[in-house]
Amino acid sequence: MNMLKYYLSAHNITFCKVSLYLSFLFMIMDVLTVKLICAQTTSKTSDLSLSRSSSNKFSTVKDIDGNIYLTVQIGDQTWLAQNLRVSRFRDGHAINHVADSIQWFKTKEHAWRNFQNKSVYDSAFGKFYNWAAVSDPRGLCPAGWHVPSLKEYDNLILFSGGYKHAGGKLKARGSRYWKIPNSGATNTSGFSALGGQSFLSSYDELTLGLTGEWWTSTPFNDDNINVIILTHENSSASISKGSKSHGFSVRCIKDQ
Repeated sequence: MNMLKYYLSAHNITFCKVSLYLSFLFMIMDVLTVKLICAQTTSKTSDLSLSRSSSNKFSTVKDIDGNIYLTVQIGDQTWLAQNLRVSRFRDGHAINHVADSIQWFKTKEHAWRNFQNKSVYDSAFGKFYNWAAVSDPRGLCPAGWHVPSLKEYDNLILFSGGYKHAGGKLKARGSRYWKIPNSGATNTSGFSALGGQSFLSSYDELTLGLTGEWWTSTPFNDDNINVIILTHENSSASISKGSKSHGFSVRCIKDQ
């Protein structure tokens, strides 16, 4: 994504006549072709086209921190094709960075952390957030976007073949971000789910690639929230309950 951000900034130069094709392996193991054509004098314009193995429509959106995310249209929904990694709410207030595991499970306030507390994982896998951060009315997602409800995830999964098969269509291909066998992974949806794990205890941070787990905005009961889970072992998608003190990834969906 840094590479994409760099080329997007190319139109700031005074004059260029460039037809540049980049074929690079994006972090989800799908090939993107970026075509940047800049022919300008005083106006600042550029032509950026992104093509993927799926036929879905792709674009980009920026969060308040300046992070740029690839977005994908799946059916009549538009999703982030990457996990959220913002560190501030939409109004600019910082989300607490809680690195200490004991403090994480004690806090009642909003919090985020990275896998193993290592920022190197942030660009690919995003951040873990607790429920206080996800449910804060100031908003985690970019303006015009929100944390999906269980119903919205249900629509995504049904559109992608139902709970028995949707995991394969939603997961990124290969073994870079999922453990072998990464069963059924085709990523034909373009959703590009990664095996970023979750933070339920310190033991969950021993290895990456076993599961990917995402908050919904829909409570299961007073103490737990519905969570979407994909695994490396099969091509299904499932719903489970997650404690409000746990840390899960976030995908955002565009307002309709």
